[in-house]
Amino acid sequence: IAVPNYLFAVSPAGGMSWAWETFVVYGSMDASPALGSDGTIWTASHGESGYVGPVGQVAAVTPEGETRPLFPLQTGPIIQSPVVIGDVLYIVESTGDAAVKAIGPEAVVLWEAKVTSGGWTSRPGDLAVDPEGAVVAATVADMGTDMQPILVVMRLDAVTGEVLWQVTLPV
Repeated sequence: IAVPNYLFAVSPAGGMSWAWETFVVYGSMDASPALGSDGTIWTASHGESGYVGPVGQVAAVTPEGETRPLFPLQTGPIIQSPVVIGDVLYIVESTGDAAVKAIGPEAVVLWEAKVTSGGWTSRPGDLAVDPEGAVVAATVADMGTDMQPILVVMRLDAVTGEVLWQVTLPV
């Protein structure tokens, strides 16, 4: 069942300017939207499909409340707020292999970096941009019944997705 979710634009006077509706299978938009330098409003969501498991999507909405061409883009589930640098959106998926992805304005995945490998589940933290413009991600991953959960913190080059450094700690 597709569940409607809404993004509302409120005017400076407090009135509703527009409402944008998306549908996510048994899902919601829990992440805060991100604003691009050109006024694009980026949203991320997550849901659950009995056929394919956890699902998500990224949408790009114009300042007038219209969906940008080529969106929404189907992804893994996203529960944390995305980050925008210039006209590129950065998300982290909440899957066992949690992946950070860079998405360009034409709905193209520019790069993807796995945060964990072989995890059962992951609980990503919010993404951040450090003073040098790199993307920093932190994820707690459940690695299985006989293993202790781990915290993975990684710093990624925002342009290439190259892992600049990564630290893995027990939780």
